[in-house]
Amino acid sequence: SAQTVADALGDAQQAVAHLEQAARLAPASFWPPIEPYVRMNLGLAYRVLGLARIFAEEYKPAAVALQSAAGQLTTAAAAFPVQESPQYFAWSQMGLGLTYRLQAHLASVDEFLASQAGQAEAVAAARAQTIALLDDSINAYQACIDQKEATLGYPVFQKKVLECSCRPYRESAEKTRQALVEEGKTQ
Repeated sequence: SAQTVADALGDAQQAVAHLEQAARLAPASFWPPIEPYVRMNLGLAYRVLGLARIFAEEYKPAAVALQSAAGQLTTAAAAFPVQESPQYFAWSQMGLGLTYRLQAHLASVDEFLASQAGQAEAVAAARAQTIALLDDSINAYQACIDQKEATLGYPVFQKKVLECSCRPYRESAEKTRQALVEEGKTQ
């Protein structure tokens, strides 16, 4: 809801700072064990920070924020037993899918810049990285979608996360990946 990119950066940095503090305090929580939830939200906040940095055209700091997002979301997903917390596992996977997609965008920016500089090897490396990150994104979205049966008791979750997010985002990532592969065949 920020009105400017600067406001969005400030909001995201503040969210990350508060959630970093919560992550430091989480192990001291007697009950319930809140650390995985904090890590999931911290990962989502880092993803938002990375996106804000992309909008600000701050690509190196964006890459750092997105790497932190991936780490936190991976840790969270691993901490949620799929049988007990399928919706939180799926949310973590959705966050990972979005994070990998943003990382793929940064790799495509690297490809464009290398192309402009006439660096063919760097172009090929960035293209390969983009495709690998799109594969990671597709796999994360699929892991989210795979929780459909386990989350039948959560109709809002199924509609908002599975049907309105993970499924269309996976399809978009697949189309983007396919277009890159096809484009690579013609070059």
